[in-house]
Amino acid sequence: MNRRWTLATIAVAIALVTVGGAVLATAGDHELSSTALTDYFPAGVAEAKPASFEPAISKDRAISTVRNMLRDHFGVTTPETLPTSAILATFSGQAHDGRGTVDNVPVWVVVVKDLPFSASGGPRGAGEVPSRTGKGKPQFAVAIDASTGVAVHSVVSGKVIPAEEAAK
Repeated sequence: MNRRWTLATIAVAIALVTVGGAVLATAGDHELSSTALTDYFPAGVAEAKPASFEPAISKDRAISTVRNMLRDHFGVTTPETLPTSAILATFSGQAHDGRGTVDNVPVWVVVVKDLPFSASGGPRGAGEVPSRTGKGKPQFAVAIDASTGVAVHSVVSGKVIPAEEAAK
């Protein structure tokens, strides 16, 4: 089951980066705004709502889990240097951990910004070159089950910065 979740997470992340990603969240560095939670997960697939409860796992453990995911599955060698924040919420939607669709699961939403990925996107067919390429500034948003520490849902999103702007 862990391998299946890993493959699903990687597939979703690659697909979202490839098509240009979702909306970049509006929260500032190192701070998560509860009003911006709707920006972190794809509409119609998943959503997180601010909540207040006593989590079984700590904020530090949730952040550590996400940093390990970046290190182990995306090759980010120093994820602890990236802007990271976390907030308590409830998660509803498609779970990547084999549970199917879930409703109001208590989670830590952990967001890591400014991932060091190159990205390309735009519509293309067989043998076509991507319509836009350049350095990306994506973010990684993960809903970590606040009771078990398991990643419930994850998504990479962000905008592609044209190469000429990224070089500045």
